[in-house]
Amino acid sequence: MKAFNTWITLAMAFAAAPALAQTPSAASAARGPQTNWWSEAGGESGPERIVWAAQKTPETPYTGVNKPIWHIADILKSHQGQTHWEEKVVLTRDFDGRYVQMAPGDKAKCLFYADDRVFGWVYSGALKMTIDGQEPKVLSKGWAFNVAPRLSYCIETVGTEPVVFYRNTPAGQVPSYPEGETPTPIPGYKYIKTKITSTGGYDPFNVPFFNVPEYGDSKRTGERFLYDGHTSEFRVAARHELGPLARQHGGTLGHCLRQCLCADLRSRSGPWRTGRRDQCQRRALAPCHQLPQHR
Repeated sequence: MKAFNTWITLAMAFAAAPALAQTPSAASAARGPQTNWWSEAGGESGPERIVWAAQKTPETPYTGVNKPIWHIADILKSHQGQTHWEEKVVLTRDFDGRYVQMAPGDKAKCLFYADDRVFGWVYSGALKMTIDGQEPKVLSKGWAFNVAPRLSYCIETVGTEPVVFYRNTPAGQVPSYPEGETPTPIPGYKYIKTKITSTGGYDPFNVPFFNVPEYGDSKRTGERFLYDGHTSEFRVAARHELGPLARQHGGTLGHCLRQCLCADLRSRSGPWRTGRRDQCQRRALAPCHQLPQHR
């Protein structure tokens, strides 16, 4: 995004005034048709060709907390009797993913990360999330959230029941805090006050909140709610493929779509982008009391 903004700035600085006044269609007509498909930025419409792609051998094994499948029943059972807890289920070069339970009345410290997004979804209960520049939002089961870099966010439980949610933060990075918070000590670091003016933000590819069940049960397709240098997360409602599977296995389409999408969050390019729809369908078959499978 930074490079894109730089390109736009340079284009505006060096373009002639009459060119700036053109509409996009007029500007395209003035440039003429695309004659070299190699020059298309990020295009998917180039000629099909066969290439050699490297495949690691043997395949990278699951290590540490990383497993092909996590079940919510097992996680909840392991924390039975605890009012609040965290369970790390993903740890890669880029992502630190955890399921978290907060008790009624709990409120987490407001914090942010300098260069990467925080995202996740609500499994059960409800929470209120406050993000800089956004109206506070109460998120119930199935809602997803996307916190832009350098925007502080605060989470608190809503209602009389605990809230369980998945939260993904950048791996190996320590958080920053707004001035009004007391930073949590981290060995090897000390917190100092500094001044910043940069902010993160939202655009057509990024929205702060997304209702996954509503989307899954609708006819909308191809929407994206989260995209940055580490993550590309599509919202693709394959009604004709997942609908019968959902009914067959006693769930709703929204539920089965959540199974697929939340598993997709763990990869840079999920099954819908790479055509691995059979994997997504297998994830969708998990019973409704289980968490999505995590890759």
